[in-house]
Amino acid sequence: MQPLLIPATLQLQYCVPQATQNLLLAGIVPYINASIILQLLATSFPSLKKLQREEGPQGRARFQLYQKLAALVFALAQSVGQLTYIRPYVTDFGPEWLLVNSLSLTAGAMILVHVSASSGSL
Repeated sequence: MQPLLIPATLQLQYCVPQATQNLLLAGIVPYINASIILQLLATSFPSLKKLQREEGPQGRARFQLYQKLAALVFALAQSVGQLTYIRPYVTDFGPEWLLVNSLSLTAGAMILVHVSASSGSL
């Protein structure tokens, strides 16, 4: 019996799951970017440096809060950028679609930020 030969186009269409969007598409990258930016800003602004190093655990907790807020902004910008990039491939692209999907991708990134922060404290 001969093996079944499937053309490459059918393999891609039926064997590979459709890559429309994933809740965790943004990943942890927005948090890493926020951390790097705030570390650079801490070298430039003495108040951030003092908050990070001299004010003890409360200062570090506040600095981490700033990192999470900056990660939220970066996640929102990254999700809007990614969704705008796939615009030619979306049939019902519009403001409502962009808003709903941007918020879902941002929520996924923030879930990863929360999981990574809570796993670090275990």
